[in-house]
Amino acid sequence: MAPLQALLTPIQPGIFLHLTESPAQETSIIHLPAGKAATRPLYLLNISSRNGTEGEVNTVHHLRHLEIAHGVQDEVIEYYVSLGNAAHFTGARLTANMADNAELLHCKLAFESYPSYHFSHNDLVIGHDTRVKSDGFLLGAAGLTRHNTSVQLNGTGANLAINILVLPIGKEVCDTRIYLDHNK
Repeated sequence: MAPLQALLTPIQPGIFLHLTESPAQETSIIHLPAGKAATRPLYLLNISSRNGTEGEVNTVHHLRHLEIAHGVQDEVIEYYVSLGNAAHFTGARLTANMADNAELLHCKLAFESYPSYHFSHNDLVIGHDTRVKSDGFLLGAAGLTRHNTSVQLNGTGANLAINILVLPIGKEVCDTRIYLDHNK
């Protein structure tokens, strides 16, 4: 973990992005250089557990940046889970800067406790002939689930697939948005 560092400039900023990242205290920077290959997926496990008094909502914030070099293939799995049924707020921001001919398989699994809140924002900057597949399964977090994905396509021949599954139950509030900026 590195001290708090600025991530990519938001492609589509908003008030919820500020709530997602401003309380964070450190940034994880993951650099995948050209000529290197990951032998296994990068697994980012995020566990929220209860510490505090009754009626308190704990918060946790994750800032992560992927720097993926030319021709690199990577797979990233984000997993968010709660221990117990205590209320908590999760703020998560994932940014990726992908060079030409790179490939990213991204999977986000969010299975947090019923009374929790989950706000997340992904920013992906994609180069020439780059392939990205991002799947999200957002289940739980009945307080409110809000997930934004913003993508900037900066090269020709890019291939992008985004799939999000949200299954609200009862009075759950779920919101997912996708913003695409086609520059080529």
